[in-house]
Amino acid sequence: MLCVVLYAPKAMNPCNLQLSRFQTLNHHGFAPYLHALLYIYQETSTLQQLVMYEKKIAELMKQLEDEKAHSGSVEEQLNAMKKLLSDQEKLMQLYQLANSTYQKALADTNKMYEEKIADLIQDQNGEIAHFEDVEEELDKTQLLKDHQNLDQMYKKKIAELMKHLEDEKAHSRSVDEQLNAMKKLLSDNEKSMQLYQMANSTYQKALAETNQMYEEKIADLIHNQNSEIARFEGVKQELQKTKKLLKDHRNSNQATLAEELNAMRLTLQIQEKQRKAVVAEQVRLKKFVPENGDDYE
Repeated sequence: MLCVVLYAPKAMNPCNLQLSRFQTLNHHGFAPYLHALLYIYQETSTLQQLVMYEKKIAELMKQLEDEKAHSGSVEEQLNAMKKLLSDQEKLMQLYQLANSTYQKALADTNKMYEEKIADLIQDQNGEIAHFEDVEEELDKTQLLKDHQNLDQMYKKKIAELMKHLEDEKAHSRSVDEQLNAMKKLLSDNEKSMQLYQMANSTYQKALAETNQMYEEKIADLIHNQNSEIARFEGVKQELQKTKKLLKDHRNSNQATLAEELNAMRLTLQIQEKQRKAVVAEQVRLKKFVPENGDDYE
């Protein structure tokens, strides 16, 4: 048995309370608008569905805001990494420039010392030749002594120059090691940057797909909501027809139908307020949903 409940205390059974009234209405020839009243009662479930859609839309909007906040945090970290890498690249360029200048200065210094050593060796050979030429005129003992002193002096100078040259070479090796370490650090930073870029690309793709999914879900919900509103308009038209029937038959059983009609009007007013609230919420949601995914890049 189907029963349309227009008004009933909570403590009573609605179907038992209205049964006698509906029998009376049917007896007096009100079967056409009884069907409309039953249809209106069945459509009250539409309000529950609209409330459910509102909750779903609110949850989706919150998830969308969380995704935006997380995306902003990741972009800030990526920008910080880019700035750090840029600073390190500038520092590496300065190191390379300083090392290039030092290498040139070291090469010039080595060349200068080699030329000095060659000149000293040449002078030594010239002195030795000179001593050989005057060997017959000088005392052999004195000549040998002078030759030994001169030889020791040249050897000492050559040893000092060789030591200085070795020190410069050691310093050059140290600079080369530092340069290689900086190159390795730069290479590691470039690899890390590539990984961050790959991760960011993957995240941007996932974010775009998620945004598209949410937009499709919201569009489906809005479509369903519009369908429910259209159905509600149909119910409203049926109610207007019922009002016309009630107006045509108000002279008969007017006292009996007055209570049901007031209840129907109250229900319609509540449903109309809820429908307007749903339409207003729909307009508000459309303002928050972006037209495309450019806002998340």
